[in-house]
Amino acid sequence: MALVKHRFATIFAIACVAASGLAAADTTLGEIIDKGAERLAGDEIKYMLTNSVSRGKTPRGAPVDLRHHADGSLTGSYGSAKVVDGSWRVDDKDRMCVTASVPDLNLRFKDTCKIWYKLDVYIYTTMSASSDTDEKPSRDTQVVQRLLDRPDSPAPAANRR
Repeated sequence: MALVKHRFATIFAIACVAASGLAAADTTLGEIIDKGAERLAGDEIKYMLTNSVSRGKTPRGAPVDLRHHADGSLTGSYGSAKVVDGSWRVDDKDRMCVTASVPDLNLRFKDTCKIWYKLDVYIYTTMSASSDTDEKPSRDTQVVQRLLDRPDSPAPAANRR
């Protein structure tokens, strides 16, 4: 576990510096796997997300800023909505699952589970409905990029939001 903590502490430090370069690219799972992306195990996802903030874009390019609290609660903003309220967990298939509501947009996510991948300093999540149940999603599955920031990472405080 110490190796996992060290490995991801380094990633978070670099990610904080790179935060200004977030992109909403139309990227497929096959493209990131060909570049060396690795599927994350459940314990890696838990470690990375606990008390972290994930930042990125929706598939349509709207900003996402979600805080993953240690107690399993989830808060933040999604697109034009400033309020997201819900919970997160990692299931027995090593997927990150969310149950949340975005009242301003009349959206509800009920136990939506996604596979997570890591490539360089970025995290990618699968986006298709079939990837919620597939053990091995298609290489054509769309993924979205996320950048994680943890308050306990060794990055300078000025880079934290």
